[in-house]
Amino acid sequence: MPGIVISEAAILFRLTGPTFTVGDPVGQRGYQALRIAVDLISSGACRTVLAGWLDAGTKLLKHSAEGDDGVRGAVFLVLSDEYPERSIRTIREKDFQLFTESGVKISAISDIVA
Repeated sequence: MPGIVISEAAILFRLTGPTFTVGDPVGQRGYQALRIAVDLISSGACRTVLAGWLDAGTKLLKHSAEGDDGVRGAVFLVLSDEYPERSIRTIREKDFQLFTESGVKISAISDIVA
């Protein structure tokens, strides 16, 4: 049940709105979640979005998928256009790709948390 973590976070922090789970190739972990979050905010459908990546190692996942580099962990970000004066990082979309405020292309969610 890949949506359990985000659903539990939504309950704990009293978040409302759509929740869903998407998958990414190994080198692009969390990228689709970021793209969807940016789209939701840009369209005005949501003012704030919780987006993230979770890849936990368990005994059930003994056999790695082809190309799996074995990296496990979790990163969750709050994206919002509600408080621009409190902005820590800015994500911009250009030609269907995401970039940081300094112009660096984002390939995975980990590109913007360092």
